[in-house]
Amino acid sequence: MDEMYWPITLADFRELDGYLVDHLPRIQKEDQWDTVAYFFREMLKQREEYQRLEDMEREVMAAVQRCLEH
Repeated sequence: MDEMYWPITLADFRELDGYLVDHLPRIQKEDQWDTVAYFFREMLKQREEYQRLEDMEREVMAAVQRCLEH
C-alpha cells in the first residue's frame, strides 16, 4: 500500500512505537497498539521485498539489454 494512504508516516510510526516501548509498562500497552505495530512491520517487510524484486528485475533487464546489444 502506498504510504500516502497511511494514517501516519513510517517515520512517525517508528518514533511513536519506540516511545511506547520505552515509556509505557507492558501492562499499559493496549493490544490494539500491538496489532497496529504488527501490521506496520509486516507492511514494511512487504515493501522491502517489493523493492528487492524491483531491483532484481532492473538487473535482469539490464543484462538482457547488454546481451541484445552484442
